[in-house]
Amino acid sequence: MRERIVYYDSKLITEQIGKSEKYRDIKQVISIVITENEFISNSTNYHHRFTMYDPTNGVELTDIAGVYTLALNKIPAESDDGQRSQVK
Repeated sequence: MRERIVYYDSKLITEQIGKSEKYRDIKQVISIVITENEFISNSTNYHHRFTMYDPTNGVELTDIAGVYTLALNKIPAESDDGQRSQVK
């Protein structure tokens, strides 16, 4: 699944421009994955944001592509502000 997301995002990026066109004309591509299944198994968080980022130096290479995930099975019954979650 992860490789498929990267593949389709890459395809969406490369199909935006043709030969001799400007790279600056490429629009940002964002994928949103909403699942009830285990997607990021080694994390207890229900939301993730993936980008081209160097965590060692705190530098983002580009924001041209981003993947956001939401694991419905990991959403807590109570939100951070004490309200009951609407997700069942």
